[in-house]
Amino acid sequence: MSWAIYLTWDFWNCLNNLYNDFIQIFCLDWGCQMCLNGNSCKPGKHGMPNPKGPGSGCLCPSLVGCRGVWPTLYNYGLTFQNVKTLITMKKKCIDMRSQLYDVLHSDYFKNLFTECDNFLYQIRLPFMTLTLALWLLSLLYLLHIMVIRLDLLHIKSHLHSPSTHRIAAQSLLAAARVSKLNRVFYLQP
Repeated sequence: MSWAIYLTWDFWNCLNNLYNDFIQIFCLDWGCQMCLNGNSCKPGKHGMPNPKGPGSGCLCPSLVGCRGVWPTLYNYGLTFQNVKTLITMKKKCIDMRSQLYDVLHSDYFKNLFTECDNFLYQIRLPFMTLTLALWLLSLLYLLHIMVIRLDLLHIKSHLHSPSTHRIAAQSLLAAARVSKLNRVFYLQP
């Protein structure tokens, strides 16, 4: 069960890393023929719309034809399923970037994360309330000890007069015939 809960966050992090690595592709480094001038495709802008002209910042004719995409996908264990279909459908780098962005910021992930958090909260709620109750009980007990008398169990002493509680410590030591401890000076009145 913990795998199902925590792997969703790891999956989102991996997709986010793929998105960040995808937009960091610099076509000039990979030798793409259409992007060799380096003006349209820059690191951090790969697959983003080019504000100066129509289409995408990457001028490669298709997603499959961009040389920087293949190694990036292989780095994450991905590959193209049907290369011919991607070429005929004229899927470009801007389509891949927008699809990754839409998946990362979709309501499905938000709802999934919310439900995972609710599930963990419902599992941990009894333990949290038990811990809170035990802490409150211990604090109430300490407050009771500080405010009310210490005799919680109503144990009565066999010594009833107050003078019996004022026995000198040296007389207790003498009664026990402990001669070495008789020289302890901090016990003397």
